[in-house]
Amino acid sequence: MFQGGPTREAILINQYQSYSKKVPLMISVDGEWGLNMRMDSVIAFPRQLLMGAIQDNTLIYEFGKEVARQCRRVGIHVN
Repeated sequence: MFQGGPTREAILINQYQSYSKKVPLMISVDGEWGLNMRMDSVIAFPRQLLMGAIQDNTLIYEFGKEVARQCRRVGIHVN
């Protein structure tokens, strides 16, 4: 899993969730610099080394919100 586009991954996650009728699956990903780390055709964010050099914490917060929004859309609960 996590070798393709976000649409394919969302379809797979929904399929797996349907197999587990009574107990929902918790889906996670190792994607500290965004879904682009594991999927194609999504926004490529800067790596963490660059993020550490940014002085404006608001930008880092917005980065985190956007990565979380993308994860949620695909069906990922924990990044």
